Amino acid sequence: MAISGLVLTLGMSTLAPEYLAVTSAAHAAEWHEGGTLHQATALEWQQASHANKLATAADIITDASAKELLRPELQKTVTAGPDSYFPLAHGLVKGLDAAFFPDPDPAANRAMFVNQKVNETMAQLMEAMGWLK
Repeated sequence: MAISGLVLTLGMSTLAPEYLAVTSAAHAAEWHEGGTLHQATALEWQQASHANKLATAADIITDASAKELLRPELQKTVTAGPDSYFPLAHGLVKGLDAAFFPDPDPAANRAMFVNQKVNETMAQLMEAMGWLK
C-alpha cells in the first residue's frame, strides 16, 4: 500500500478503539523506552516485537518534537507526556506495519524491502499525515 493510501486509513478516529485496548501494564513497562529500530531496514521491522516498534516510534516522535518539527497542536500533545502521544506512536506503528507488509514470497519480500529504512519511511509517513510543519 502506498504512503498516500495509508493517510486515509490512519486518521486519529480510526486509532481510538485499538490504542485504548492496550492494558495499563503496557504503560507501566515504560512503553516509550528502549526502541532499537531507528536505523533498521524494513526487513528488521517485519521481525521486531510490537513493543520495540512502539518504543522506536515514540523516540522518533519525541525527536521530531525536540527539533520543533511537529505542528503546534501535536507539539503540545508530545510535551504533555508519553500517555498523551501514545496514539501518535501507535499510528506510526500501524502505518509502518502496513507499508512494510511482508510479501509471502521470501525472495520477493527481501528484494522489495532490503533497502527501505524505518526512519526514512516514518518521516515520509509523518509528512503524509500532516504532522510536520
